[in-house]
Amino acid sequence: MRTQRGDGSPIPGFALGLAALVGLAGYPLTAWAQGELFVTNRSNNSVTVYSRTVVGNTAPSRTLSGPLTGLTGPWALVVDTLNNELVVANLQGTSVTVYSRTASGDSPALRTLSGAATGLSGVTGVFVDTVNNELVVTNGGNNSVTVYPRMASGNAAPIRTLAGALTGLNVGLGRVVVDTVNNELVAANSSGSVTVYNRTDFGNIPPIRTLSGALTGLNACFGLAVDTVNNELLVGNVNSSAVTVYNRTDFGNMAPIRTLSGGLTALSSPQGLALDTVNNELVVVNGGSHTVTVYSRTAFGNMPPIRTLSGALTGLSQPEYPAVTATSPPAVDLGVGTGQPGGIACVPATLAAHGTLIATTHNNIDFDAEQLSISNCGLNPAIATGTQANKQLSLSNMGPGLQGVGVGGNTNMIPDGVLFTCQLPIAMAASVGSHPLSNTPSATDTQGSNIGVSGAPGEVIVTTCTGDCNGNGIVSIGEVTRCINLFLGQPLCDLANPALSCPVADADNSAGVSIGEVTQCVNRFLGGC
Repeated sequence: MRTQRGDGSPIPGFALGLAALVGLAGYPLTAWAQGELFVTNRSNNSVTVYSRTVVGNTAPSRTLSGPLTGLTGPWALVVDTLNNELVVANLQGTSVTVYSRTASGDSPALRTLSGAATGLSGVTGVFVDTVNNELVVTNGGNNSVTVYPRMASGNAAPIRTLAGALTGLNVGLGRVVVDTVNNELVAANSSGSVTVYNRTDFGNIPPIRTLSGALTGLNACFGLAVDTVNNELLVGNVNSSAVTVYNRTDFGNMAPIRTLSGGLTALSSPQGLALDTVNNELVVVNGGSHTVTVYSRTAFGNMPPIRTLSGALTGLSQPEYPAVTATSPPAVDLGVGTGQPGGIACVPATLAAHGTLIATTHNNIDFDAEQLSISNCGLNPAIATGTQANKQLSLSNMGPGLQGVGVGGNTNMIPDGVLFTCQLPIAMAASVGSHPLSNTPSATDTQGSNIGVSGAPGEVIVTTCTGDCNGNGIVSIGEVTRCINLFLGQPLCDLANPALSCPVADADNSAGVSIGEVTQCVNRFLGGC
């Protein structure tokens, strides 16, 4: 990150950005979720909680257990850091029970979802969608996914049910994840497949993608994690005691991009996975050995764990599933945009609040004014005027090579996801390659207090390869599809879903894509860049 412009003058806000990274000493801060590890234990009907970095034969810091809790064969769980709640799927109890995140002892549930009208049957997976305020459950007893309002309780019927032969659901003891970034629902099926749907799909509808077949290495899929930061899909395979990792959008009979398995890994029927993208770690619950093992996120082959939790003091008893709350400040990150000389690049900014209630954000974006400029920024329609967040966008030109972008206007909470996308015109003489964007973020919470935030820098990739939407030097079939969609009218810069943007498909910089430019995309796919 540059602290000065080319003329030697200081960049406004740099000191604030540095303070944000180390904790904004002197400012009132809102605390974010502490680093903890949660584990469900089926045989003694408990949830045990530990420090995130616990190792060896260590007792839990607290235990939720007893007849008042309503825990009955607790199988899966999720920690909702936004609403400070712990949500548990009870296999034997055919129920979903909700507690305060810090509940311990024989504490009764705040809410219980149970009864014939709920459609619950052999509950094996649960997910809280804080973006859309929904509770999503997998039911192994009737191979369905049922969706409820997040606060549902009692004998409440689902608002959507996904079930039927066409869905390909064969849940068994598998789990579910909602990918709110890409608006998809992902299900792990014990039969040895992963099926993906549009988030709002219901009824007897086929998946939009299915990953299955001998090459995939999938078998008895219980554990599931979707990594939207690194665009990967992780699956725990019980029969082979392996964790297989794929590109998030892989489908069909595709081999994993890496596999973690072998004697040194200590994997033994990996029933549950939790991904900690803050600390770049993978947490696995092993049903065969009643242990919790932790690995580097990118571990593969026969690599040993970096930490192991096991022994009588731990309270682990037929452990089934983990959840991790990482100690991390909110992040207001810049993304990557690709464009060509004389064209534009579309660079998004995203919020990951990590449980903090964020009301306003501001980014000072620093760039090389000889190569780039910022002509316009647009707010994500999902948080714009008329929505629950009801936010407004403000722009401040702070001189050549420095642009301020603010999101605010009220104290309403901003949900995780895309904040805004900026269009950056690229100079006709711009050099091909990477052009960095420095990022100095700040934020306030819903009480108006200043918040310590981090912020990843951004990047503009300049290329002359028509259709190379992500700037990796090749044009994929998916990018050809994007070129076609742009020809059909999709915007070059998609404010709601920047992953669909591809201004580099506009070879003549005419602000649209012609049939001839679609042909160029196809030719690049066939012949390379």
